[in-house]
Amino acid sequence: MHQKSLLRGKTRFLKPDIYTTLTVPCTGRNVLCTGYYDKKEMELPHDSGRGYTRDGRIKPTVIVNGCNILTTGLNNSKIVTSGVAMAGAILTGAVALLLEWGIVEKNDVNLFSSKIATYLIRGTIKKEGVVHPNPDWGYGILTCEELFKNLGRAEEGVCTKGCFEKFYHITSENLFFNIPYEVSKRLKA
Repeated sequence: MHQKSLLRGKTRFLKPDIYTTLTVPCTGRNVLCTGYYDKKEMELPHDSGRGYTRDGRIKPTVIVNGCNILTTGLNNSKIVTSGVAMAGAILTGAVALLLEWGIVEKNDVNLFSSKIATYLIRGTIKKEGVVHPNPDWGYGILTCEELFKNLGRAEEGVCTKGCFEKFYHITSENLFFNIPYEVSKRLKA
């Protein structure tokens, strides 16, 4: 439904349901879909998309921290923001790193959408006391650390060395950067 300011008078859903808040393109087939959660409170904000699709497919695929994300704003200023757009950006970055690991580094050159989803789902942690998958938390909370630890433990022939350890970690001014080791060597030069 459109924003309130664009609607007439008493426009409303006939049968409102919190579990039908996913929209296109999220409802498409072979589409990764994320909701977001507050990592500090371990709760879903009210505006995080929920629900399976009308034909019963499990969505959201994974949940990503999308609250109080430090990012770059106008004129390179540092801003803190929240929302599903932040979670979507983090999920997109995780997929990009997964594609680099698989195709560029030749650990799994046959990556396709379902396989990517499987790797991401294996990289989730589960909320305690919750049965997964479910219409709130999907298959679980995606963490890049868990994703790459699982890639490091993947069966032989897919990844034979620890993947997460191949990154250089920098902590500065309460920021955490995780940069591929080869890139960090070029930055130091």
